[in-house]
Formats: sequence, C-alpha cells, structure tokens
Amino acid sequence: MTRKAKKEFELQVATKACREPKNFWNYANSKLKTRSRIPDLYDNSNNGQLTSSDQDKVEVLSNFFASVYTMKTNTDLPEFQCKNLMCEMPLPDMCRELIEKLLKDLKVTKSPGPDGIHPIVLKELAAELSVPLLKIFQSCINSGKIPDAWKIAHITPVFKKGDKCEPSNYRPISLTCIVSKILEKVIRDSLIHHLRSNELLSNKQYGFLKGRSAKIQMIRVMDDWTKHLDQGRSVDVIYLDFMKAFDKVSHEHLLYKLCHLGVHHQILDWIHDFLNERSQMVVYNNKMSSMKEVESGVPQGTVIGPSSFLSFVNDLPEVVQSSIYMFADDTKMFRGIVNNYDSLQLQSDIDRLVTWSSTWRLLFNPNKCKVMTVGRAKSTSNYTMTLYDGSVISLERSTLEKDLGILIDCQLNFTEHMFAAAKKANGIMGVIRRTFTHLDLKCFSLLYKSLVRPQLEYGVSVWFPHKMKDIEAIERVQKRATKQIKQIKHLSYSDRLKKLNLPTLRYRRHRGDMIEVFKILHHIYDSDVCEDILKLSDNNKTRGHSLKLHAQQSRLDIRKFSFAVRVVKPWNSLPEEVVTAPSVQAFEARLDKAWNDQPLKFHYKEDLIL
Repeated sequence: MTRKAKKEFELQVATKACREPKNFWNYANSKLKTRSRIPDLYDNSNNGQLTSSDQDKVEVLSNFFASVYTMKTNTDLPEFQCKNLMCEMPLPDMCRELIEKLLKDLKVTKSPGPDGIHPIVLKELAAELSVPLLKIFQSCINSGKIPDAWKIAHITPVFKKGDKCEPSNYRPISLTCIVSKILEKVIRDSLIHHLRSNELLSNKQYGFLKGRSAKIQMIRVMDDWTKHLDQGRSVDVIYLDFMKAFDKVSHEHLLYKLCHLGVHHQILDWIHDFLNERSQMVVYNNKMSSMKEVESGVPQGTVIGPSSFLSFVNDLPEVVQSSIYMFADDTKMFRGIVNNYDSLQLQSDIDRLVTWSSTWRLLFNPNKCKVMTVGRAKSTSNYTMTLYDGSVISLERSTLEKDLGILIDCQLNFTEHMFAAAKKANGIMGVIRRTFTHLDLKCFSLLYKSLVRPQLEYGVSVWFPHKMKDIEAIERVQKRATKQIKQIKHLSYSDRLKKLNLPTLRYRRHRGDMIEVFKILHHIYDSDVCEDILKLSDNNKTRGHSLKLHAQQSRLDIRKFSFAVRVVKPWNSLPEEVVTAPSVQAFEARLDKAWNDQPLKFHYKEDLIL
C-alpha cells in the first residue's frame, strides 16, 4: 500500500510538472541531504567582514538594494518631443465581469503578498469580491491614490551569477499585494493599448509585449547577421549593459515622459502615487530586515513595472543610425563592416547612446559592455565609451556572449550553446532519476516533455544544428534519457521512441520551424517586427499552395541553413489545407497528420522527405 501510494503521488507530481514545476522541485529538494542557502555575505559597512547570521544577511542585502537608487535632483528636465497623438487615452473600462475574470485567472500556487491574503481565497470568492473590489479600484483611479498597504514590498533576493558572497550579485524581486496586481493589470493593458493605437511603441523593443518574444527577436537578428556575412561583410556587435536598470529609473523623468506620451492625467496621478513613498524589506528564512524607502526605479515583480520601463526607454533606438534591438533593458547594437567609415559610424552611435543615458540618468556599466565581431574577418577597430566623469575606456572584446538565453559565438557555430543545453538537460534528467522511485512509461513521458526536452529546444530556430556531429550530440541526450526506463531499455533507440510515441529531436526541430513560419505568415506574431523576414512568392505558374515562399539565394552555408532560407522548401511542400489552418492548434494537428509517415520521425539519421 505504501509503494502504491508513493507511485500515485509521483505520477501526480509528474502530471503537474508542466503547469506547476514548483511542485516537482519541492519534491526533488526534499530528497536532498543539504539545502541551497544564501552563504555569509560581505558586509561593506563592517570593513567587508562576512555576516554571521540570517538577520545580518537580510540587513546587508537591504542596505545594498537601497544604495543603488537614483536620488531626486532639482535640475531641469530635458527636452522630449513626441509624435502627434491620433487618439486620446481613455480611462480603463472596468466592470464587475472583468474583475471577476481576473480573480478567477489567479494562480493559486503563487505566494500571498505582505497583506497575507492568499490567491486561493480571492479565486474562490471571485464572484462575491468582484463588486467591492470594483468600487475600490474605481476610487483609486478617480482619486489618483492607492492604499498604503499596497506600497509595501517584501523583497526576495535571487542570485544572478558570480560570487555568491557578494551582495551586488543578487537581484531584488518584489512580492506585493495580489489585489494591487489585479488593478495594475487593468492599468497596464490600458497603457499598452494607448501606445500601440497611437503607434508610439518602438519596433525595436521586444520585451513584455504581446506578439513579440525573445525567439522572434533572435530570428530577426540572425537574419540580418547572416545577410551581412553572405555578402562578405563582418558584423561588429556592441552588447550594452545598463547599471541596475529597473532600480535606477528616475520617477520624475518617467512621469515626464508618460505625460508627453499622452497618458491620461488620472492614470498619471495613479502611477505617480504608485511609485512614490514606497517601502521595502528583505525577507529570507523567516527573517525580515528593517524597512527602507524606495527612492527610484520600477519595482521588479510588479505588473505595471515592466510596462513603465518600456515607456521610459522607448525613444532610445531613435538616437542611433545603426541597427539596434532591445528586450526590456537587454540592448545590442550592430553594423555591417566594410571599411573604416562603418566603424566610425558605430562609434558615433555609441557616443549618442552614452549622451542619452546621461541625459535621462539611466547609466551604462562600461565594464559589462562588450564588443564581438561576427564573421571570419578579424576586426581591428577599437570602440570606446566616454565615462560620465569625462574619462575614456576601451570596450572589452568578446568571442562568446549569452544573448537572451542563447550562447552566441563569433563564428555562429553555436557549439558552446549546444554543449550547455545538453549538459543542463542531462542534469535535470539526473535529478529525475534520483528523485523518482517509480519511473514508468507514463511518468517518464510527462517529466521528460515538461522539464528535459524544453532545455534542448529553447531558441532552436536560431541555433538549428545542420552538421551530423551536432545533430547526434543533441539526440544523444534523448537517447540516454529513454534508457532510464527499465521496461524498454533493451530495445533500440527508434523502438523506444515508438513505444513512448516520442519523435526524434531532429524531427521536432523541423516541425517547430513550420510552426514559426505559420505564426509569422498568419500574424500570430506582431507583423510590425517580423513582416520582412519571409517573402511570399509571386510566381503562380508552378504547382503548390497559396502561401508559397520566395526562395532566397545564398552563397555560404551559414546563410543557407539560417531560418529564412532553410524553411522555404519544407513549407512550400505542405498541402493547402495545412498552411491555411484556422489556428496554431489546427495547424499542428494537420501538420502531424501530413508528416505522419516521415522516416525522420523515429530515425534521426534520415532526411525529411519533401
């Protein structure tokens, strides 16, 4: 009975692994003999001595997080011009049904905020609470005020990278009241709708916006880079790093920009009150630090924070002539290099960005800004950044950078990324093997699809392997994982896949490509940012469906196997009823049916039959 109960429990954890991975990691951590904790930290107020207790740790972190804020000044605000508005911003249209829906959509696995109200209470009482909450929300917007309890944040320190004993290597994530977040969602949606309807949002910004993602940005960037390389140019890329970006945003400068963007004066008053007179305390291991005032920044962990930040940096791409792409604060600028003139233009753009950052008091960290030359040619250009005290520093050259979760090397081989992805996937598979006692076919399939396979497929449209040694290196992870099931470990790899109804990773990559093409052509992605990645063919004389793609010519393999070129033949070979599916789900079902007999599905060394 004990074994049966444990088996049922593990199956339940596996079933929820996709939607609630927290349950899986809680179960995995419960099997560990030691727990991962924040180590003793350097206390700069005490001559760099290490802390001795959890209470000291939260105080050290609290002091550091408070030290990075931008202090208010009495200097005049810079000039800021905005386009003429096509329509004025209306107040959010709130109703009881909307509030009830937002309450019912709450995730009950989330932690309660400082007020202690658990989301499960709000969700279960959605119908009853929607009326009083609607009145409170309307009162907040009409008065431009929010309750003081909503201005308190409990900070969870999250380690980024580097020395774990250094407080600066931790990111503050704000845990705020859940009821406040519901009103923030309404305000956020209204703000974004206003910016989009007036065409104020930059097409170079991909973060926190519907129809835009890290994946489509990287596809867009790789398309630009491979075009340059195919034409014999190298590409100089400048990776820019803001200094504590979300914490350094000046409230007065942000509100000044929002006003010039045409934000309704009542919403402006509400955002002003939301940002000002906030306080926070660091919470760790049941210990709380003293309360600290928040002088600047948009709180990380709130709903309105990211949208406010996007509004603040929205005009940054307009000051440069080189290509620039942003994902929230992650910024990269690049230019194809033919001669010294191109390098000088790129240097001029760096200077313009530094001027912008100084004007708006959102400074770059020059020690973390890097230069990478993509391509075979070795660039000899030395790019510099003028610091805010007038000194000049040469930007460090790099051959490998992590860009939105993908390791980019200067030759675009992606060998390092594939190795890292395989290592991480094998590591998670090891955790599964050590944690689960009863790993049968169903349990394995659920855990593998939810936790392991996504590590091997994140951003794969960008780093798509085409050499057999790389294909085998990635496939080896799945081959090794399927051997963990005792019932089928004696079978061949292809037979194990058939038994699990698990296609090869190579087949999954081609299938994923077709899904991306469908999303681009059917405007599931924002057409403003990816419209020219793929071009429809204007040749109607040959047979095929109505959405045939134009075949692009390529000189080098690096261009030939890039997304925009490699997808043309498999997409053009699909039947009409597949490419004209009414939704993504319908397209996936029809594609699976059309490709059901592909040998590649269970034999990764076969080629896709078109």
